[in-house]
Amino acid sequence: MDKIITVKEFVDGYKKQTDDVTNKKEKYIKKFVGNNYVNYATKLSIADQIVQLSSTNQVDGQVNGQIKINSSLRYLLYVFNLVDLYTNITVDFSNILEEYDLLEEQGLVDELIRLMPQREVTSFETILKMVFDDFIQNNYENHAFISNQVQRIVDIFTATTSPLIEKIKEKVENMTEEDIDKLGNKVEKILKKISR
Repeated sequence: MDKIITVKEFVDGYKKQTDDVTNKKEKYIKKFVGNNYVNYATKLSIADQIVQLSSTNQVDGQVNGQIKINSSLRYLLYVFNLVDLYTNITVDFSNILEEYDLLEEQGLVDELIRLMPQREVTSFETILKMVFDDFIQNNYENHAFISNQVQRIVDIFTATTSPLIEKIKEKVENMTEEDIDKLGNKVEKILKKISR
C-alpha cells in the first residue's frame, strides 16, 4: 500500500472536515484505511520486533540480554504498526510520542482502529500476545533463567580458556617426540596423585 500522507497532514486534514449529516470526518478517515489483509508471517515478524524492542534493555540499539519490560512502548508500537499496516498514513517511528499525541488529541487512534478490519486487528493482537507470552516463558521463568545462566558460564569459560588451549596446542605441535613422552609421564603421575 502506497503511503500518501504523514500523520501530521492526516490530522490537519481531519481538523478541516466539518461533521455534518454526511459524516465528512468518518468518510475522510475511511479513505486512508485500505489494507484488508496482512499475511501471518509479516504479523509474526512485526510482533517479534515489538516484543524485542519493548521487553529487553538496549544499549546503542543492541540488546544486552537483560529483560526490561516496557508495556507503554509495546502499546505505542502496536498502535503504530496497525496504522502502518492497514492505512496509507506514513508513520515516523522516530517521532512516535508526538505522532501518537497528534492522533489521540483528536480521538483518531480509536477511530482508525475501529475502521480497520476487526478480524485483522484481533489476529495481530493475538499474535502479539502469543509472542510476548513465549518471550516471558523462554526468558524469564526459572528453567529459562537457569538455562541462560549456564549458557553464559559456558560462553565465558570458552572465551577465557580458548586462548590458553591454543597456546598449549602450539607448544605441543612444536615439541619433539621425547618431550611429548616426558609430558605424558608427568601428567600421568599428577593424575595418580589426585586420584588417591
